[in-house]
Amino acid sequence: MDKVYVLSDGEVLSIDAIQFEGRSWIVPIWLAPLGGSKKRPIRIIAPRFPPGVNVNDPDLLQSFFQGVQLPRALLKQGFLPQELERLVEVRENPDIEFDIPK
Repeated sequence: MDKVYVLSDGEVLSIDAIQFEGRSWIVPIWLAPLGGSKKRPIRIIAPRFPPGVNVNDPDLLQSFFQGVQLPRALLKQGFLPQELERLVEVRENPDIEFDIPK
């Protein structure tokens, strides 16, 4: 799992990045049951790119999130401001799991 640096409310945050459905996404919050071996994202966020752009390029993901301020309310509560609707896609509670490293 990679990390992406994201600008949020004037701070730089280090957030996990995953591949899902052929795209790169950031995962601001994970749900990991106590004593469990799997974790799943509460929310995933991906840039909306025009057709023909390589949406799996981690460098492109990093570049995008360095240039776009994401409000903390989007990362923590999933509130997507209208001005960001055309720039990012947000999915709540996607049906995916990842192993928790031991």
